[in-house]
Amino acid sequence: MRVDYVMRYRRRPLLVFLYLVAGLLLARFLFLRLEPWGHVQTSHLRWHSHGLLYSLGFASLLTKKPLLQVVSGQAIDVVFEIRHDLAQFLVSSPEEESPVTLYWAIDGKGPVTASAASILHDENDNAFVFRARIAHLLLAQSTFSYHIEIGTWRSEVYRSNLFAPSIKPNVLLFGVIGDNQFAAVKFSKILNRLRSTTGYLDAFIHLGDAVQDAVSARAWSTDFWDPLARNGMLDRPWIMLRGNHDAPSVYTSSPRGKDSSGYTSFLIEATNTFIMILDSNNDSGLQDRHIKSSLASDAAQSATRRIVLVHIPPFVEYWDPGPWRAGEKMWGAFVRDKWVPIFAAQNVDLVISGHQHNYQRGRKQGIMYVIAGGAGGTLDHDKVEDYSLDDGLTIIDHHFGVLELDIQGGIHWRLFLEDGTMADEFVI
Repeated sequence: MRVDYVMRYRRRPLLVFLYLVAGLLLARFLFLRLEPWGHVQTSHLRWHSHGLLYSLGFASLLTKKPLLQVVSGQAIDVVFEIRHDLAQFLVSSPEEESPVTLYWAIDGKGPVTASAASILHDENDNAFVFRARIAHLLLAQSTFSYHIEIGTWRSEVYRSNLFAPSIKPNVLLFGVIGDNQFAAVKFSKILNRLRSTTGYLDAFIHLGDAVQDAVSARAWSTDFWDPLARNGMLDRPWIMLRGNHDAPSVYTSSPRGKDSSGYTSFLIEATNTFIMILDSNNDSGLQDRHIKSSLASDAAQSATRRIVLVHIPPFVEYWDPGPWRAGEKMWGAFVRDKWVPIFAAQNVDLVISGHQHNYQRGRKQGIMYVIAGGAGGTLDHDKVEDYSLDDGLTIIDHHFGVLELDIQGGIHWRLFLEDGTMADEFVI
């Protein structure tokens, strides 16, 4: 009896220790599973109570921190937002002169230049969106700092590199994501994995459909801006494509003048790569002429590689069968019928798209076509067409891509799944 009692007494600390370890492991498991969900709920709460938080000194005047959007080879737009309930003492209508100024300097040396921010009013959520353009930049070499002044209020100083190789000498690394839409929890997990898998990236490409509802300022905050901010991804330039869900929107689209196509193509001089950004929502002769002239230009033809970015891919094979038969198969048909022959004639090397919610790649007429619309939206499992592309691969899973451009003009593409596993790789 005495021996049994002593043994049970000695086992007690060991059992307590094992229970404690099991509890800690369970808590860690639940935390990792619930953390993204908690972040999203916090974003919703912060959106609805921002005015109160600002008045108590717990929030910035800005309801969306600055995001850098590439608009040409020598210019970016700094995009940020103030809610109407915070801005009404500054502006009474969108037509008034902007009281908001962005001050910036290249390489931190000056001269400091002021850029007045244009106002775009989102009436649905009473948000004032500001765009301040920084022009005459060389995207491959410029490092700059800036701050924003609104009346007597002054923001912190923000700093950024613009397509400047920072980790690998003579190499630019782009994170590539698309079609997160309303899946904020899944999108947060994808961004976290992108950051932990790749480390520092020089820039980002979003392939479109960043939100489900283009006119919702709240959705742009909770489903896109806040996940980027939490993962430290607002301080590098973004190439933003227009999807069918997130455009037109004041958050991604610059106003187009009557004499301007609004389409973008430019040469990244550091890697001698020509990049063209197209709008698959717009079947117009103006865009057709822009494609032909830009790809035939000296800048494009003297480049080592030519890359086209467009939301709706030419060769969509997976979709919801019902809507597909009901007419959605015609969305972007002109991309395949009108633009693919131009791509082939002008020696395009790579076309990257989103829209279809899985991963595909394959070659046609020597061009590699990639679909990478897997940053959160509901996956597409049903095959509705078969274009029989060469060297084809399909992966039905959430994912992100990493595009590497080197100084010799080489293209290195890697595809990672949500768990960080590399699932595809090719070099052009």
